[in-house]
Amino acid sequence: MYICKKCNTSLPPSSFSFKPMINYRHPTCKKCEYAVKKQASSTPNGRAQRMWDGICSRAGNRSGSYPTYSDVENRVSRIDFVSWVTPKLIKWYEKHPHTVPTIDRIDNDGHYEIGNLRLLTIEQNVHFRGSNKNVHAPPGKAWCFLCKRYLNKANFYKASRNVNGLSAGCKACLNAKYSNVKLPHPTQSEIDAVITRYENGDSVIKISEDCGRSKSWVYTTINKHNSIHKPHLEAV
Repeated sequence: MYICKKCNTSLPPSSFSFKPMINYRHPTCKKCEYAVKKQASSTPNGRAQRMWDGICSRAGNRSGSYPTYSDVENRVSRIDFVSWVTPKLIKWYEKHPHTVPTIDRIDNDGHYEIGNLRLLTIEQNVHFRGSNKNVHAPPGKAWCFLCKRYLNKANFYKASRNVNGLSAGCKACLNAKYSNVKLPHPTQSEIDAVITRYENGDSVIKISEDCGRSKSWVYTTINKHNSIHKPHLEAV
């Protein structure tokens, strides 16, 4: 058991952060450590440092967790970035005391440099992300991340937490995902019908919609059929 120097509580070793490379265990527990970081992030200086650390980890994919940032360069020094962002953070917290600011590149194809940076909320940052399908949605439509297609906005539930005010998935997909009703085991006639339709040129998506099964089940059924009936070459 270890004693946290912040809350003076006796806790197991798993409650403390540990860095095996340098054999170092943090003196405060994870809960207290998170509280300190959260409090520091709510100040302009602390938030500026967190933003700088994030830029360094994303640019060039230094941390290995952001492959889409492999071609993005950090063209601003720490001193220049902090001096630029700190006054903006002070004004931000005065106007939006209960929102978390994030750093965003104005041009998603550009680099981290003064003139291409701005402050946005987390929701706005996600909205302007180049990979966000709803940014390029046709008028009156939204993107369903489950069935991977654009549908009329009437097919989505309302969700005020999202930028477009709609749920990420359409009503049909969400109802099927969270429904407790399980589909009956497929019969051989249903499997044969799926294979026949696929061989006749129907798409997997169309077959999935008509039979009420998931696309993964249709793919698995077709691949299993092809592997069983795949012709084998005789040894010469």
